[in-house]
Amino acid sequence: MKRELFAAAALAAILAGCSGADVRYVPIEAAVPLPKERLMQISTIGYKDVSGGLRMEGASVSLKRPFFGIFREAAKGRLDELKVGLAKRGGTTVDLELTKAELRGGDAGEVTATVTYAVVVRGGLDAVCRQEASAWAVSRAGLSSSPSVDALKKALAKAVDRLGPTILDSCLYAPLAAAPKAAAVARDPKALALIIGVERYREELPSANFAESDARAVALSAKAVLGTGDDRIVLLLGERATLADFQKYFERWLPAHAEADAKVLVYFAGNGAAQGKSGPGYLLPYDGDSGSLAETAYPLERLYAALGRLPGGATVVLDSCFSGTGGRSASGAGGRASDRAGSTKVPAGVTVVFAASPGQSCGLDKDSGLFTRHFLKGLKERDGNIKAAFDYLAPEVKKAGQTPLWRQGVENRPQKF
Repeated sequence: MKRELFAAAALAAILAGCSGADVRYVPIEAAVPLPKERLMQISTIGYKDVSGGLRMEGASVSLKRPFFGIFREAAKGRLDELKVGLAKRGGTTVDLELTKAELRGGDAGEVTATVTYAVVVRGGLDAVCRQEASAWAVSRAGLSSSPSVDALKKALAKAVDRLGPTILDSCLYAPLAAAPKAAAVARDPKALALIIGVERYREELPSANFAESDARAVALSAKAVLGTGDDRIVLLLGERATLADFQKYFERWLPAHAEADAKVLVYFAGNGAAQGKSGPGYLLPYDGDSGSLAETAYPLERLYAALGRLPGGATVVLDSCFSGTGGRSASGAGGRASDRAGSTKVPAGVTVVFAASPGQSCGLDKDSGLFTRHFLKGLKERDGNIKAAFDYLAPEVKKAGQTPLWRQGVENRPQKF
């Protein structure tokens, strides 16, 4: 009974302490101007509210202005910082649609805010296309005098901060120039490709900029250069790339589909992490937490073991780093760079390609990962031979101070690629 009274009292404090709040957008991350080379011309940008207004369940906040007006003002300012201009003639129509603005109250005064919107392209294409972004934040009574306001501000900031990457992943951008357009090789009916890109994380982790667009480009190359059929390519992006998804596709889907002489490509773009200098390396899924790697991240050792059990092995390409200093890497609780991440024993049949040496960060090149840009170009110029592509890209990437690594399993089987 006392617990129920405490929860009710805390919630009452929330409801009483949030009258007339003026929620404003305060960015968490600085805006990076969007590259213009592949951006479709835009004639108009509109703003629509299809959310039905701010919804509240068990929590409340009285705003001085409607939330849609707050969102529209924030999005306009962010677009200016991203240098998204309008074409004087022609161009396509883009709408930013606010689809959800929600507050939920929980036990002991916990409040969760969710903000979701879509970038909707309506003209200049054969069909309408949408790209959604969503963010949420939690605040608790006791940590703040107005947890509803704090949660709403933080969710708004995280959502609007994602505007640039959301536009990059939308159909306003053409694929990377290095990615082939049409299938130019015969289809290989046994080839498999598991492609993963995680750019923004559920937890407060560094962003792996352009990871999802890199993954899309590699998926195109898997089809056009390696001959992998659409039904044999799995592309996991953002919220679709959770720890459970890693376990499902690495440990169940691949074994169920990989035949003895099949070419298997695994590609990951996103943050890597390590549990201290001598600790194991991990790939961070969308729901990963660098402070709890053992419980929420996927160990490289487990990945290698799963792929080593495939009858024909696999080639793994990792555009992720383990320095713990940013650049597609997150710092684990035990320290920064891991020597073990690059030296973990690779089983027979498995080849691992690292974008950089263990103590290095992964660099960017305009609107993609530095390594992936050269990897795609190498694949195209070397007719899908991954070893030849690596030999091509290594000196190019080294010019930027990043040293890719090629690791082959002991007593490895002959290269298929």
